[in-house]
Amino acid sequence: MSAKNRVDVRRPKKVAILGGLAAATMLMAACSSTSSTTSTSTTAPSTTTTSVSLSSLLPASIKSSGIIKNGTPEANPPLIFLTPNQSLTGIDYELSNAVGKELGVKFQYTQIPFPGDIPAILSGRIDTSWGIFSDTPQRESEVTFVDYIIDGVTFLTKYGNPDNISTLSDLCGKSVGATQGAIESAFITQLTTTYCTPNGKPAITPALYSSAAASLLALTSGRVAAIVHPGAASQYIASTAGGGKTYQILFPGQLFLANYGGIGVAKGDTQLANALVTALRALQANGTYGKILAKYGLSRMALTANQISLNAASKIPLTPAQQKIYGTSSPYITAK
Repeated sequence: MSAKNRVDVRRPKKVAILGGLAAATMLMAACSSTSSTTSTSTTAPSTTTTSVSLSSLLPASIKSSGIIKNGTPEANPPLIFLTPNQSLTGIDYELSNAVGKELGVKFQYTQIPFPGDIPAILSGRIDTSWGIFSDTPQRESEVTFVDYIIDGVTFLTKYGNPDNISTLSDLCGKSVGATQGAIESAFITQLTTTYCTPNGKPAITPALYSSAAASLLALTSGRVAAIVHPGAASQYIASTAGGGKTYQILFPGQLFLANYGGIGVAKGDTQLANALVTALRALQANGTYGKILAKYGLSRMALTANQISLNAASKIPLTPAQQKIYGTSSPYITAK
């Protein structure tokens, strides 16, 4: 994606990261082996009254088929990834199954590598893109977003912090990795102009990679001092890889570049988009939404019922509580 219209938060590939170089290699192998696969949730649609009533909100074609075709741009723990036995799991997977029950349909999952998500929506190949898709005001001109979570970005380094990085200024003169085209890559340039150049320090050298797995591999091999990475994924990687002793988060407790995570839907498909909003709000009201986030230790990502809406990035600002976690400003949430 271009920095203007394809900026996104990218995350690790499609398997649970087990640690170090082997983990990054496994992630890349998993991506290539699943790039054209399609699977359908085996969870049966709910037969409750809620399901029957909400199904009436869906477009006729989806009601008839009982399927919502969903493209997953890239798998990333803990949002969506493969277990060791190659079954999908994660926050997005569990939420989409729960939404499917509310609507009386199943989600069919097709792996669509980044940056093919928006073209797949525009061509009608898929109905939704649910998984690793950030709502930005620029992107809202192309697709409609059904926003359901919030996250920010942070930094990962090797366990033990061998480069002794304690402030953002300490990154000056070092190589920092990110996924090419993602908001993290633009952030590296911003850091140079804010913390390095004005203080006479050498610029940060951006090291951009085709995937999150490749950037992790560069970090493991010492080609970069740190990588910029989404907060939820970084938390998962730091706590699980090598038993929690392969990587560590720099600047714990700090998150940068707040962004809403959304489900991408074609701009003309307002019926489907509104049905998804209604189902997600129902899950929030009955406690399912909160339980799924809490299961993965990510209750901080929860949105209010008002924020679970269409194109929240340009319409609905963060709450005061969210501002304490994610900061008071972000180029990706412009609503005031």
